[in-house]
Amino acid sequence: MAKDRLIIFFFLTSFIFIAIASLVGYIGLPQDPGGPLIIKLNRLSDEIDLAGGVGTFFGVLGIALTMYLINFFLAWQIYHRDRFFSYIIGVGTLVVSLLFLIVAGVIATLN
Repeated sequence: MAKDRLIIFFFLTSFIFIAIASLVGYIGLPQDPGGPLIIKLNRLSDEIDLAGGVGTFFGVLGIALTMYLINFFLAWQIYHRDRFFSYIIGVGTLVVSLLFLIVAGVIATLN
């Protein structure tokens, strides 16, 4: 698995996306832990649909990192039996990491 460039690309890019999302959250979000954080805004009525704290954002970041580690372990275990499923796991991890990066940018922009 260490010599397969496609798997390395999927998981390395996913890790870079998660790292960039954490930097966006650290730099773009307010630093006071007790303040409210806008997570979802309804554009039609200009009302806040979902609010939380900065800890909520970094909790979701922890969940994304845990998902990355579990998928990496699963792809590593499956690789020698069936490469196709390890590629599917890699692509799924890449897509979820990209979506989390987009969400982190949106949340940082709203706040």
